[in-house]
Amino acid sequence: MCCDKYIIYGKPNCTQPQHVEKGAVGMYKNFERILDRKGLRPSDVSRETGIATSTLTDWKKGRSKPKADKLLKISKYLDVSIEELIGD
Repeated sequence: MCCDKYIIYGKPNCTQPQHVEKGAVGMYKNFERILDRKGLRPSDVSRETGIATSTLTDWKKGRSKPKADKLLKISKYLDVSIEELIGD
């Protein structure tokens, strides 16, 4: 199992250099690529999923990590797998 999956559940216990930075910031980069591909903005996702834009900003800046329930909401809205969203 890839250590990135632990980040979903708030247990970032990986110390491998290629995964340390990945966390929320890495997920957010994937999120932005998917939004760009679909012609959407973070505010669209916020409005449709009920996830506050401040939460999305916290992920972008690495201040917090996304929880499984929010990743599921976003993946359903964007019609992508959670693995694609987190970059697994």
